[in-house]
Amino acid sequence: NAQIISPTANGTEISNQAKLASGALEGLTDDPNTPDVGDATKIVVVAKPDISDMTKTVIGANASGKVAPNGLLNYTIEIPNKGTENATNVSVVDQLDENLVDIVVQNGGTYDKDTHTITWLLPELKIGIITSVSFKATVRPNAKNKAKISNQAFATVDGNRAKTFSDDPNTPASDDPTTVEVDAISDLTNFTKEVVDVNGGEPVPGDLLTYNLTVNNTGAAYAFNVVVEDPVS
Repeated sequence: NAQIISPTANGTEISNQAKLASGALEGLTDDPNTPDVGDATKIVVVAKPDISDMTKTVIGANASGKVAPNGLLNYTIEIPNKGTENATNVSVVDQLDENLVDIVVQNGGTYDKDTHTITWLLPELKIGIITSVSFKATVRPNAKNKAKISNQAFATVDGNRAKTFSDDPNTPASDDPTTVEVDAISDLTNFTKEVVDVNGGEPVPGDLLTYNLTVNNTGAAYAFNVVVEDPVS
C-alpha cells in the first residue's frame, strides 16, 4: 500500500512499473487495463479545494439579534479549506449594508467607500486550515427601527467565476446572509415648557411673555416627523 502525498497538484500523473529479474531473465510489469504492452501502471491525481463551509458571524447584537443605532458590530468571516488541494488566489468580497458606517477593515482587506465593499485577496488557503478575516462597523445613527442589516460575503478561487457564499451558522438555513435588526426607539417624554416675563417682575396685564419649549430625545434613535402643537388660550 502507498499513500498519495498531500498536497499533490491536480492532474499529477503517478507512474509505477515493477521489474522482475531471475538469473538472465528480466521483465517489466504491464498494465492490463490498457492496450499497450509492457507499459507502466499510471493514475492521474484528482484534487481540488473546497471552501463551501465559509461562514460569517457578528458580535455586538443582543441575544435577540438586535442592535441600537451607533452600536458597534464585529464581523468575522471564516473560510475553511476541506478539499484535497490548496486554494490559491482566493478573493473574498463583502458588499456592506447601507446602515453600516465607520468601517474598519482588518487582515489586509481594502474598503471601497464608493461601492461600500470590502475585498480581501488571499494568496493561499492550505488544506485543513481555517482562515479568518474580519472588520468592524457602526450602525448608522439615524437607522430606523426594525431595519434589517443583512450582509453576505462571497469568495472565488483562482479567478473562477463560481462563487461560494457565506452562511450564518446560527440559523438552520443554508448559505443565508448574516442579519441583525435595528432596535431604535426614541423617547420624547422629557418635554418641557418654560415662560419668561420679558418686562421683568411680576406678570401684569400688558407684559410680554416668551415661552420656551424644549424637546429632548433621550432614546436610542432619531425621532422623525415630530410635530409640536401648543394651543394658545
